[in-house]
Amino acid sequence: MQHIDAARILGSKVTIGLMRGLGSAASMDKDLKDLKEAMLPLIDYADKKGVTLCLEAINRYETALLNSAESTVDFIANELGNPDCVGILWDLFHANIEDIGFERSIKAMGKKLQHLHLADSNRMFPGYGHMDFNAILKAVKDSGYTEYCSFECFNLPSLDVVLKETGSWVNSIRNL
Repeated sequence: MQHIDAARILGSKVTIGLMRGLGSAASMDKDLKDLKEAMLPLIDYADKKGVTLCLEAINRYETALLNSAESTVDFIANELGNPDCVGILWDLFHANIEDIGFERSIKAMGKKLQHLHLADSNRMFPGYGHMDFNAILKAVKDSGYTEYCSFECFNLPSLDVVLKETGSWVNSIRNL
């Protein structure tokens, strides 16, 4: 709840990533029930504070819980009751592993898409893997998305390259 209080002051959102736990296939139902029970008071508190909680869909190699955009949408809608203050942080690195198709995921998330992490297929800076960022970000823009994006990539091929290329890369996608 202190994160929610800080987000209220900062005008930001609260990400719920791996703090939700790793879960396992063997205890999936119990793990999701526990997550729901833990989130309900947070949802009530965040709603009163006007803060959005963002569940991050994280790939199966890091957690057994909520791996794809679609499973996260389903959990929010069917287990949490689709509260307005709960959205999705969509990380393109994880989406590349788990989601069936970028456009399908964007459509499934709709207005629940509340933040976007940018990283290429290999967790490197965009352009150093195989993802078509122009097509993905055009589809995100066309969906009506107006929230922020942030880089969550390794400083590879080097920190100097990432720092040098960030400005020109961001300028290139602004015109999509």
